[in-house]
Amino acid sequence: SVTQEHSHPPLLGIEYTFVYSVAHGSNDVTITSTSDGSTGVNLFTGTLLDGNSSMVVQKDNLDVITFVGGTATIGDFVKVVCIGTGVTAGDPTWYVEA
Repeated sequence: SVTQEHSHPPLLGIEYTFVYSVAHGSNDVTITSTSDGSTGVNLFTGTLLDGNSSMVVQKDNLDVITFVGGTATIGDFVKVVCIGTGVTAGDPTWYVEA
């Protein structure tokens, strides 16, 4: 997998767009929601295009979003918007659209 760490604390209304801009072969690229910068916590909720089909699905309580190596294409993106400032599992903090 590809590791590049960035820590972005929740700030109500802030938005980030992560774009898959460089092919990484068979390596996955992940985005993880954390409570302390390292421990994954289920803070993502939103609508995602399921990588196993062409359907948009509602997902709740996710801690990892993955650009799957060998499947993701340059230009794929995920947008996250801070909708709360909690860092407790199951308390949606980031709304995801991809």
